[in-house]
Amino acid sequence: MKDISGDLCLQLGLNLKPRNDSIINKMKIGWMLTSSRNNAGSRMHGWNIHDYFLAKGIDSEIIYFSPKYDTKLEFSKKEIDKIILEKYDILVLVGFKSDETIIRLVKLTKKAGVKIVYIKTDEISLDLVEASDATIMVTEFAKSELPLNLQQKINVVFDGYEQDGSVYKKHTNKKCIKLVFISNNVYSALPQIKSLPQRVSLKIIGPPKERVKKYNIRKKVFSETPYLFEYKVWGLDTVEKDILDCDVAIIPYPDKHLRAEYINRKSSNRLILFMSYALPTIVSPTKEYENLIEQGKNGFIAKSEDDWQKFIRQLRDNPKIRRKIGIAGRNTVVGKYSKELQAEEYLKVFKKVIS
Repeated sequence: MKDISGDLCLQLGLNLKPRNDSIINKMKIGWMLTSSRNNAGSRMHGWNIHDYFLAKGIDSEIIYFSPKYDTKLEFSKKEIDKIILEKYDILVLVGFKSDETIIRLVKLTKKAGVKIVYIKTDEISLDLVEASDATIMVTEFAKSELPLNLQQKINVVFDGYEQDGSVYKKHTNKKCIKLVFISNNVYSALPQIKSLPQRVSLKIIGPPKERVKKYNIRKKVFSETPYLFEYKVWGLDTVEKDILDCDVAIIPYPDKHLRAEYINRKSSNRLILFMSYALPTIVSPTKEYENLIEQGKNGFIAKSEDDWQKFIRQLRDNPKIRRKIGIAGRNTVVGKYSKELQAEEYLKVFKKVIS
């Protein structure tokens, strides 16, 4: 299957020329993804990197993606043979779980001399780590969970913010604010914030009903939250406008989840995204967030329900502090965590694999 991403790489605004690097110029990369651009994992670890590679003149191609976010692969032996005939140097598998078909694909392509790079953010497949030539993960904690004999295959690369870095919130002097919360995980009630202070409203940006029905069958979509809020379905074309419509970002987790493995495996990509837009952000205390936030300088870490109320009111009543924290947060991440720099880190891994 040929690359169907069209000229989206041109929309990155990149004016880059291929470097005089024989490894890069000869490299041919094929991507297999579990979803379209509408899924964060496939987009941030596949589509975005692919776009950047195209802009740099690298031979990169989306071989396959599942429009329905299917982590299992149904490929015939004939389809696998077609992939082998394309003579890729590297086959990148993004988000897949181990099953009979994917293991057969890896074995046959490796036998033909293709290198395998496996990318997964959580629920890592040990079979695929063992079978791959390199694995990319997003946190040191996720790496630390793996057996010691596999550590040398693991490369930890951050998730970049998904904008060109030029857009950010222009804060006003108003003393009423709108909070924004983005999550693919749904809860019966918004964690930590049991009531909204006066002159504070809330927008939740979350998954569509179809996804909730498929992956969160027993969960209610914030329906037990005891105050009014606006719910917007996440959309690739609308999410930036929805974020910039708000004044303060929040990332709350239930206390009982804070030590859960699935939380500690997560990257700080949502926090980095909010900070890149100069939105002052209040977060629950996770290791990845604590690594980025200097308390009261570029964000807030709320360790109790009282903290959440205190920091929300402080940002509501002090427009200058909103602006100051927002700009400080932006200065923390812009130029350090861009998707272009993320792609360069991927490129280092790929070059190491084939050199």
